[in-house]
This record gives sequence, structure tokens and C-alpha cells, in this order.
Amino acid sequence: MDTTYDQLSTLMQQAGSNITQINASWKAVEYWRKSDQELTWDNLKKFTVNKSKEKIKGFAIGTYQTFKKVAYL
Repeated sequence: MDTTYDQLSTLMQQAGSNITQINASWKAVEYWRKSDQELTWDNLKKFTVNKSKEKIKGFAIGTYQTFKKVAYL
């Protein structure tokens, strides 16, 4: 929650993500910051589902997995 775009971008690039995935991950962070939902990985995973109203373009399961991996770095 306290990351910056630059920090997230650097970590995602090191993990092999492209700019679309990085920007989608940043949108997820911004959504989390504004949301009244509990901050959980299950809530974040909803952004990967194509038919979900919460879907974030470019945020697929691979992006989710990379984002989850770098979140602990």
C-alpha cells in the first residue's frame, strides 16, 4: 500500500513484466488505496476475471502472480 509507481515499476520489470502489466498493477494499487474493501489477495484476484465488473485491463492471472511475488520484496 505504501509503494510508489517507480518502486513498483522497478520490481515488476526485474520480474519480467511489461509496461501494460506494470500499469495494470499500479491501477490495482490505486484502487486498493481508494477502496473500502479489506486489503486481501482474494480481493485483488477479482481484478483478473474477465467478466468481473472490477476487471482491470491488462491485469491477468500472470500479472497477479508477479505482483504478488514482488509485493514481498
